[in-house]
Amino acid sequence: MEGDARCPLREAAGSSHPKLVQAMTDLGSELRRLLAERGMSLRGLARHVPCDSGNLSKIARGQRRPSPELAARLDEALGAGGRLAALAPAVAPGALGTDLDLIEMARRAEASDLGSRTLELLSAAVDGMCRDYPGASAAALSARAGQHLQYVTQLLGGRVTLAQHRELLVIAGWLSALIACTCHDTGDAVTARTACRMTRQFGSQAAHAALVAWSFEIAAWFALVEGRYPETVALSEAGVEHAEVMSAGVQLSLQAAQGHARPGDTRVGQSLQVGRARLDRRPAPEHPGPHFVFDSAKYEFYVATILTWLGSDDAAAEAHAREVVRQCGEAGGWPTRLDATRLNLGLLAARRGDLDNAISHSNAALWLPCRSAELLPRAGELCRAMADRYPGEHLVDKDGQELGGQRRALLPGVP
Repeated sequence: MEGDARCPLREAAGSSHPKLVQAMTDLGSELRRLLAERGMSLRGLARHVPCDSGNLSKIARGQRRPSPELAARLDEALGAGGRLAALAPAVAPGALGTDLDLIEMARRAEASDLGSRTLELLSAAVDGMCRDYPGASAAALSARAGQHLQYVTQLLGGRVTLAQHRELLVIAGWLSALIACTCHDTGDAVTARTACRMTRQFGSQAAHAALVAWSFEIAAWFALVEGRYPETVALSEAGVEHAEVMSAGVQLSLQAAQGHARPGDTRVGQSLQVGRARLDRRPAPEHPGPHFVFDSAKYEFYVATILTWLGSDDAAAEAHAREVVRQCGEAGGWPTRLDATRLNLGLLAARRGDLDNAISHSNAALWLPCRSAELLPRAGELCRAMADRYPGEHLVDKDGQELGGQRRALLPGVP
């Protein structure tokens, strides 16, 4: 697009909508002023909100518009008294609308019904959503992915070549996988399972082994969270057949290890070794941020969790957990991973009789910026461990009440 004076995206952003550009500039300027006034770095703010520091840097430079939800969180984190939140409505609605509007503009600018530029923009949008998953609102991300999936299915009904049809199927598969994860996080188990099946269907139609493998991994994750551990192992082993040395293959090995760890199965060590060997055979990912890319930091997180569940070497479990906390701090992201690790550290503290540290880790994790259907059961384990060891303790009871409130908010009607 560089140097293309007729680029529809550039024309829209540069000349047709000067108010939008000015609003983005004003919000970025106010954000930089508040950061300087409070002596806070972008990375520090990103960890506190939480959000991706690269995304936040673009917002501060006036190059990206935050959602009203993110602007409100930034406003609260900086104590801006509503100034940032007030700028968000001028940035978000109207004008260019969503990125789907931009993609549609690019498609219409092409000579054919569907050209390479449209597919590139769609792929980039899906990649961005997968990067946003660790820190974004699950409900908002699910809605956005659903809109994109609807758009892609409309394109599938138009005039496309066989190669374009396959690429659209792959894009639809990744969107379905993301919807499965976000719906599970919001407690919508029915939609999550349907989206998981759609992922496998799109992957099979496109002959895309990685998508099929991830559909098994997502199903194994559901089974793990719901306590169906033998099924977790069976689904993981079935998925490995499709993508042994891909990212999905590594993660499936670790899901199998988690399925073994919960009931204390001795095969957990073998699954960990297989996962490590598969990871070592893969090149380091160029961009480790997307949810469906496995990297060494994620392996460290799985090891810390598995050792915590096994309870056979709490010193090693804590060492791995603290390494995960350090990595999350350096990366300025992965809030869900960080909160799960805090719960692991709280459980380890409760076991050794350190109530103060157990409460501290529990409090840090219970105020979850992104509540997850997976994190709440883990928080419940910590609360039960503290209640068993310290019956009648006021602070323990208070933690239990807070957890109950969060669970009711996420899963209405579940006792």
